[in-house]
Amino acid sequence: MKKVRGFTLVEVMLALLVLSIVLFPIVSSIIHGLNSAKLAKLKTIGLYTAQMRIEELGGWSLQEIVEKNGADNQEIYGMYSAYEAATVEKLPLVEVTVSVYSEDDLLLSTLTRLIKYEE
Repeated sequence: MKKVRGFTLVEVMLALLVLSIVLFPIVSSIIHGLNSAKLAKLKTIGLYTAQMRIEELGGWSLQEIVEKNGADNQEIYGMYSAYEAATVEKLPLVEVTVSVYSEDDLLLSTLTRLIKYEE
């Protein structure tokens, strides 16, 4: 009679334990990398959105910028941008800070620029 060779239950369980110990950090790293890439993409879009918003505000008069200060939220790409403006003393400049938030209120980008206006 031939002796049947195979793995015992203990050998199989040890092999699965070793495999899970090796695979867990690899899978964990992949998931972390994907989440980081997604956040980087959102922050890049947020920065682009803030830059677009500042360029748009550059075409406004000082009165329009100051009147809507803080009250002008705008949705772009599912993100919200809000700005704050303050005039620079004795110069025809206004300092504009645009903040871009995701739908779940995560701050993605903040950009501050000086905008020249016509008096």
